[in-house]
Order: sequence, then structure tokens, then C-alpha cells
Amino acid sequence: MASEGLLPPVQAAQSTVPVVVEAFLAIKNSTRKNTLKSYTYYLTPFAAAFMSRKFGSLTASDVLKWVASRETWGETTRHNASNCAAAIFGGTGDAGFIERNVMAGIENCSVENLY
Repeated sequence: MASEGLLPPVQAAQSTVPVVVEAFLAIKNSTRKNTLKSYTYYLTPFAAAFMSRKFGSLTASDVLKWVASRETWGETTRHNASNCAAAIFGGTGDAGFIERNVMAGIENCSVENLY
């Protein structure tokens, strides 16, 4: 069911980050080709970094630390990555994956907000 972008509420609440990323990408499949390509580019390593974590247990600090750990990425790439991560939080709340968007209070999803 994750490939359809839909999961039963109980399963959604217990989903790991990779399952949620897969569902999010499936939901976004009808967006513009370049938008989907960007989501896939940033969210694939995001899912790999949090392979066994429950999506609902992630915090904004976890996301921003992950972005900051990408040493080969420049400022713009890090900014884009944090915005893609923020989009997955905003886009999965209505589907029951999380109770609240932990990235909602982060202005511009900037890595500088971590420190």
C-alpha cells in the first residue's frame, strides 16, 4: 500500500522513514518531472540515514543535523534538502503519518537555525 501513497492509520503511525518517503514520493508522482526528481534526489539519502527510525519520532533537530552532516553539499543544496524534508512533514500530516509538523516552526528550514 505504501507504493499507492496510502496506509491504514495504525500502520502509518508506526511507519519507518523509508516507508513514509516511499509513500510521499508516490503521492507526488503526478507533480512536475523536475520537482519529483528533486524530491527523489534529496529524500533517498534522507531515508537511508534514518533507515530504522519511526518517522513520527524525528525532530527538526534530527533533520537539520542530517542536512549539516552532508559535508559535500553547498549552502544552496543544503537549503533545498531541508526544504524537501520539510515538505515531507507537511505532506504527510493529513495522511496520519505524524501528529504535528515538527518542521513548521523552522524559518526557511535553514541549517543555521540549528545553532
